[in-house]
Amino acid sequence: MKRNILRAIAAAALIALAATPAFSQEEPAMSARELDAFIRDWPAVVAWFEARGTGLDEDLSGAVAAYLTGADFEAFIRGKGWKPARFDYVAGAALAGLAYVHMEKSNPDLVKELDAAIAEARANPALDADTKAQMVAAFEEAKKGLFSLSDDADLGAAELSLVRARYDELARLFGLEE
Repeated sequence: MKRNILRAIAAAALIALAATPAFSQEEPAMSARELDAFIRDWPAVVAWFEARGTGLDEDLSGAVAAYLTGADFEAFIRGKGWKPARFDYVAGAALAGLAYVHMEKSNPDLVKELDAAIAEARANPALDADTKAQMVAAFEEAKKGLFSLSDDADLGAAELSLVRARYDELARLFGLEE
């Protein structure tokens, strides 16, 4: 299980690092067909790295270097029917969405708990008005940022919907199953 979690973290970090430029460009939203292809092709990507002695959970820096600079990887991914920039975008969108949905599923009561903490702070007669305002603002900020994505990962509702629909498959693929 620990190895699967390390693999998921390494893969997410790899794609997040590699896909940041893709998110800053105007890319069309990920389609269901592209997400299907990503799910289908990801095990081959992992195998490609492992065949070169660069396991995603063992040597992340080597994997990133190979991914970012390698014409070999571009040729490999083109052989799977992808344009490299589009694969970067889809991988980044799928993994950012997976992280987002995983956070939602892992913490279903957290928003309720933050709302309760806000109500308690507001109702606490031992706190002065400034302290209450600071506490409420801090809890509101935590709540606001809880499920937010990075500024670079501008996923739309349609992409999140696709990831939610395929969450179980993606979670298994990246070792996030419980």
